Amino acid sequence: SNVIESQNGGDSMADIVVICRDGMVNSYISSLIAAIETKKAGGDVAVIFTQEALVALAERKFRLAPLLEGYKSKIEENAKKLGLAADPVALVKAAKDAGVRLIACPAWVGLTEIKVPAELETPDVAEVLRIIGEAKKVIGTF
Repeated sequence: SNVIESQNGGDSMADIVVICRDGMVNSYISSLIAAIETKKAGGDVAVIFTQEALVALAERKFRLAPLLEGYKSKIEENAKKLGLAADPVALVKAAKDAGVRLIACPAWVGLTEIKVPAELETPDVAEVLRIIGEAKKVIGTF
């Protein structure tokens, strides 16, 4: 399972931390919609963008998973019907507007030397580890 229960039962900076590492549109849709809905339901949630997800966002270059390519128009059409965006940049902005904490992994910022998108904060590694360590649940990429 990609869900890890934290052993600390105290207050945390984010009840749920979602780690988004794939630069695929479908990963952004799943991760960010889950984060937005969690926030709307009163939960504290953060999304950490790392590896390919971070670079894809910085470069604004996204793709669908190969098996979903043939469903691209259906996904966009049905997302619109549901009042959702199928565009990762729009989803990031919606998550930020909803109050979701959006974090750029500092290790991957350093490794790639990318320009961090304005919507993301870049705490130091110790802070990111504290956020993950204090979360009640950490969810790997959807």
